[in-house]
Amino acid sequence: MDSKEIDEKFDAIYMAILLGYKSAAQSAFKISIQKAVDLKLDQVIDFLEKEDMSCLIRDIEKFRSYRMTKSRY
Repeated sequence: MDSKEIDEKFDAIYMAILLGYKSAAQSAFKISIQKAVDLKLDQVIDFLEKEDMSCLIRDIEKFRSYRMTKSRY
């Protein structure tokens, strides 16, 4: 996500709150945070691949799958 896309997402969340759609705003916020975390994890994995640190990559992948499982509940 670039800064314009982030601004647009948070503007939409703000508008949803103003219009009284609090649960929709909460869901949109949660999804935006998950996407941001995934983007950062991808960047870390790319760096680790360049440094040949496969053990850490596996740990991050485990964390990601655990986080995805927890977020469904």
